Amino acid sequence: MIHLGGIIVAGAAALLYNVGVGQYGEFRTRQMAAVPALETCENATITKTSSELRRTVSPLTGLVEKAEDRCAWNTWLLSPSSAARQCSEGDRGEECSPLLAPGTLYTFAYRSYVNFEESGAIKKALFHVPTWIGFIGVRRGSLAVGEDGKSVTLTDYFRKRFTPTTITWEGTLENRREEEDGMP
Repeated sequence: MIHLGGIIVAGAAALLYNVGVGQYGEFRTRQMAAVPALETCENATITKTSSELRRTVSPLTGLVEKAEDRCAWNTWLLSPSSAARQCSEGDRGEECSPLLAPGTLYTFAYRSYVNFEESGAIKKALFHVPTWIGFIGVRRGSLAVGEDGKSVTLTDYFRKRFTPTTITWEGTLENRREEEDGMP
């Protein structure tokens, strides 16, 4: 015979655990959001190579969680060495390599902004039951660059309860940073 007191204690423990994980996920998300999206942090310098930056992605959540690592990513992304160089039609040498090569599929290692998806990834990694039942990301999204180098397809993979969902966005690449800087 099942002891009713044991069931109540187990239920209360599960409830407290899930409330705690929910609070922790929101707390970590607020910490991540404190780093401004795609802005350099005060006194930030590039101290990590691109392979070292890739190692800052948590294997548990798939996120860059630490503020100093997020600053390093932002600084690297905004540095001239990581920016795409303008290539003329005939250029194919090593000096000219576009940031997004035509006909290539990319997966994301770092997102400069933070929203409910990051919170969900943290909670999911800690087996937060309401998150597992709700709308969660199941793997990293991908960006496919068309052969023309301008058309792109962005695909995200989610699960709503137990139903797999794929969201696909199609668009055109534009270099707004150059336009804002007054460059052609």
